[in-house]
Amino acid sequence: MPTILISNKTGQNIDLVKELIRKCPRRERNLPNGFLIEHIYQVLGYGTVISGISGIDIDKNSTLYLGPFENGSFVQVGIKNMHNDYRFNVEQIAVGQRGCLNIRIKDKINIRKGMILSHTIPTNICKRFIANMRICHHPTTIQTGYNAMVSIGTINEPARIVSMYVKDKPDVILNAARTGDIITVEMEFLKHLNFVKTGQKLVFREGGIRGIGEVVSHIPLSVQDGIS
Repeated sequence: MPTILISNKTGQNIDLVKELIRKCPRRERNLPNGFLIEHIYQVLGYGTVISGISGIDIDKNSTLYLGPFENGSFVQVGIKNMHNDYRFNVEQIAVGQRGCLNIRIKDKINIRKGMILSHTIPTNICKRFIANMRICHHPTTIQTGYNAMVSIGTINEPARIVSMYVKDKPDVILNAARTGDIITVEMEFLKHLNFVKTGQKLVFREGGIRGIGEVVSHIPLSVQDGIS
């Protein structure tokens, strides 16, 4: 990485840094088909306000589905008002934009970070999912049953490794994984049902332990043991 000395006072090399940023290739974004909830507020005079980033076009006064809740269900909510990330009132938030939505709800519900707003009820709601992952650092080995925090988009929850095998070789089961290994894992969220999308980036961490990867697929609720 190059080191560039800059100064906001004199303007030294500011134009150079801007030019370098403009020439950086844009990273392709893999947003789900919905509005990802990052923060929830209760605003006096307005009610419930949620903020996040949108993977769909959302219009003012539209009706969307909010969830998933503990049983995998969704509820309908209305969009009363919205503003973009610059706090300007807008009539629409487009794909890739951040903003806040003032929602209308009929009953008192528990909204949490990681939920999604969508035009239709999503089908890829799961407790378990499959991911390819590289173990970046671990002092010993990671084994089946290991628990750690998993971050996928706005989801940040503890998850358990149900099984491990050699990447793209489900018949080669692994008992342990070490630093540098690239593996495929089946993981289970320990708290909630969540919305996951194929291709979403994943971070697996606990203390100094690190793993990075990508979601391969979700496991439908109907085929998961103990979940109806």
